[in-house]
Amino acid sequence: MNRREFLTRQGALLGAGGIAAVFPSLSARAAGSLNVTLKFLGWQGYDDPKAMGTLTSQGLTIDAQYITGNAEIVTKLRSGGVGSIDVVTPGISAVAPLMRTKLVEPIDATKLPSSERFFSQFRNTSWQQSDGKTYAVPVSWSDYPVSYRADLFKDLPQKWADLGDEKYRGKLITLDDPANLWIFARALFKTSDFSKMTKDQVSQVAEAFLPVKANLTTIAPSFGDIADVLARGDAQASVLGWRFIEAKLKSKGIDAASYVPPEDGTFLWCDSYCIPKKAPHLEQTYAFLNQMLSAEGNAIIGAAIGCGVVNADAVALLPDDQRKLYPYENLPAFLEKNTFYIPPALKVEGEIATMRDWTEAWERIKLS
Repeated sequence: MNRREFLTRQGALLGAGGIAAVFPSLSARAAGSLNVTLKFLGWQGYDDPKAMGTLTSQGLTIDAQYITGNAEIVTKLRSGGVGSIDVVTPGISAVAPLMRTKLVEPIDATKLPSSERFFSQFRNTSWQQSDGKTYAVPVSWSDYPVSYRADLFKDLPQKWADLGDEKYRGKLITLDDPANLWIFARALFKTSDFSKMTKDQVSQVAEAFLPVKANLTTIAPSFGDIADVLARGDAQASVLGWRFIEAKLKSKGIDAASYVPPEDGTFLWCDSYCIPKKAPHLEQTYAFLNQMLSAEGNAIIGAAIGCGVVNADAVALLPDDQRKLYPYENLPAFLEKNTFYIPPALKVEGEIATMRDWTEAWERIKLS
């Protein structure tokens, strides 16, 4: 949500129009008649008309309803959307509920030849699959790095806990988000599976974050505010960062960079395309997905929203500033160390911490 707000405020969303000309002409996969309208329920940007290429000229149109949170996909499919919606774009947190409630169809990889060019780390992951079948096909991803002013912030931490050192007093900012705690949880317990952590572990994580809290100039409500504060020099680095902040600062002539403390690493999120149960235009939906996940389509989407691409051939098509945001030259090693996250549980189950426990811990830290 905060990323989407940032893109909208900065005018970046769907901002790849000026670079679309650098891409080769797009080719569509034949799928019978394309003179249909697909109903799309998901994040704005994953229906980018520029990425659709010749599908548009062949008569395929999109009727889009945009979401502000992943849970909306589950809710709307359960409340009458099945049989009327063709495409949804859940994040990792919504894929498991969609599979568990049988609201999405298995993906037929033979109808998505573009997926053959995916980085191997985006195929057949545990969160995409159920009972040996794949239900989600990734479209974009990102991590949580430290985003910083490279002209000001020189002493880079080796571990996340290093940011609690007094030498960083008054130099840090972060986003108002419990994900700050997940970064430290991953460092402490060497896992990105937050669904199995206990309430006691949450307390340990909160305690570990307190020295960092003392070094913050402020806790910002959005990534847009973080970018503004860094641009003014009122802080030098964001604890919970985003690589697109780096691109925005560089566009202002400011030397900026992103960095993951090497001893701890970070965790990844990923958005995917899914096909809802009883999608009314199945063949045309596959044609749409195959085009959006092609090298050209994926590059346009990645450049527009500032996130990583999943198609290996898309990297060469990205503008220079976007290609340098992510470590594509060593991506297999990066993705092996920095793993996809599994969100906290929503329902109370013994001593397992729920999302509410994490949120309440974060609120207590803010008041400390």
